[in-house]
Amino acid sequence: DLSGAGIPGTANDALPDATLHYVPFTYAGMVNAYKLTSAMETTEEYAEQNKYDHSLFVAEHNVTRAVSWIDLNTAGLIFGKDYTSDGVDYTLRAPSVGSASTGSYDLERGTPQSNEWDKILDKGNGYIKNWEGMESWGQDIMEDLDVSAHRGHMSARYWNCSTDTFSQLYHGFRPVLEVLGLDTLGADGLKAVTLDLGDGKLGVESSIQIIVIDDSTFTAPASDGLTRPDGNTGSYFMWLGSDGKLYDPGDNVPADVTKLTAQFNLPEQFTLAPGGTYYFDLSGAGIPGTANDALP
Repeated sequence: DLSGAGIPGTANDALPDATLHYVPFTYAGMVNAYKLTSAMETTEEYAEQNKYDHSLFVAEHNVTRAVSWIDLNTAGLIFGKDYTSDGVDYTLRAPSVGSASTGSYDLERGTPQSNEWDKILDKGNGYIKNWEGMESWGQDIMEDLDVSAHRGHMSARYWNCSTDTFSQLYHGFRPVLEVLGLDTLGADGLKAVTLDLGDGKLGVESSIQIIVIDDSTFTAPASDGLTRPDGNTGSYFMWLGSDGKLYDPGDNVPADVTKLTAQFNLPEQFTLAPGGTYYFDLSGAGIPGTANDALP
């Protein structure tokens, strides 16, 4: 949920949810690469000394476009700002992409090649999605020319650069989320919770997953950004947990819940069969008179 992250630019209409309450990310796993903490032209020496293992999620779309590098940097989004989701701490930022390039098209690589963009693609071409026709700003700059690097558009590996203030619809912000506190979380520190959207949808998806801390309560997600079932014009919404209990968005959900199912309709008050016979104990109700001997 990046709706409160203060990301400048125009929401990408290719997103399944333009409100940014549900932004899809691909888990890239552990990446051995460098990142930057301030604007610089990245040297091979810096990259070699500063590459490290870290766990990354990468957005499957540019979340906003028609946004300049300088506007993103002013918002703290190039080199990173703190972001917390369901108790998990991340840094939300642009990826490192290299300050120059080598090769062309699919053979192209950013240099230094230990940048995050190329190291993610080295894991497989499908790890960075929806790059065609859309360039994503990175951290690296070409200091002498006062321009910043971006990747994608003509191929997933394509490297290019533009002035910091350049802003076009095909330039945008594709964030990465770096997981913090890996030594504290441990190998089994995170888990996925399934959101079954029932007859609702997020884009074309009817089932998605969120990431929460294992063995800890988490917050029931928002309903904003979800498409209600066809013909359903009401406003009712709750989540039905795998524990059989209902949760409003924003409620604390117990750690043992592994699935939440969207409820777009007020549930039936009872699930009893009309016309059925049911027995009640009225012996303590203090009813006056003689008991009817026709009673069983």
